[in-house]
Amino acid sequence: MWDHKIARSGMKISPFMRLAVVHNETVVIGDASKKKKRPARTKANTNPDIQKTNFLLAAISRNMNQIAHRLNSDNLMGLVTPASYAAVLDELHSISARIKAQM
Repeated sequence: MWDHKIARSGMKISPFMRLAVVHNETVVIGDASKKKKRPARTKANTNPDIQKTNFLLAAISRNMNQIAHRLNSDNLMGLVTPASYAAVLDELHSISARIKAQM
């Protein structure tokens, strides 16, 4: 779509895109105000122990995900030995299994 418009304009890509952004004309089709809205979140259980547990599980999950992403990217760059990769991955799986077993 853009290639055709850029070719027809006779301009280079950067000036064309800059001009397109500066003089942006947005056409709205439909009516977003009639779109179904997601219901507001409510706390299903106000028990402080459950809230604390949910918070901790979410934090653990985020940390595990960060470790997994870093491990994968470092592995792709050749910064991790296959043995180290397997050991960390096994530990992540082990932690995940222990958490699931408690649920």
